[in-house]
Amino acid sequence: MAPRAGDAAHRAGVLKLLESLKARGTPINALGLQSHISAADAMAGPGGGKQAELAWRGFLDEVTGMGYELLITEFDVNDRDLPADCAMRDAGAAALARDYLDVTLSYRCCRDMLLWGMADHVSWLREWKAAQRADGLPQRSTPFDGRLQDKPMRHAIVAALNGMPDRAN
Repeated sequence: MAPRAGDAAHRAGVLKLLESLKARGTPINALGLQSHISAADAMAGPGGGKQAELAWRGFLDEVTGMGYELLITEFDVNDRDLPADCAMRDAGAAALARDYLDVTLSYRCCRDMLLWGMADHVSWLREWKAAQRADGLPQRSTPFDGRLQDKPMRHAIVAALNGMPDRAN
């Protein structure tokens, strides 16, 4: 899928804010990335995936070029636009997670990743009306299901963490 229309404007606004804060000498060391991703953020496959990846890398290049570190402060995958079949949906969410994390964690200055609400039954996406699926099925947006059993997304996160470049202390 192609990037959402408002993404570029949002990123431009964040860059403008960071530039302004830096110019005023505001003591900020990092940018927290609220990583609520969806099929619209796909960085692989047909339909603009490469365009989305290039736009995301360009943004991260700008942020890190200003000397800021990166922190993934939230992470989940909105599965609203993925198939109803659980196995297909979980595989799609895992692929989106892996692609996003592979790109973001390729930046050595991305040193921390925080996940909260790590099981589907406590995910905020189940309560947010704008995230509800047209088929009425509950979101499966986290690494663990409602019984705390790991899903393919957990394995994708581990693989991305294991595959990221080493971090110097």
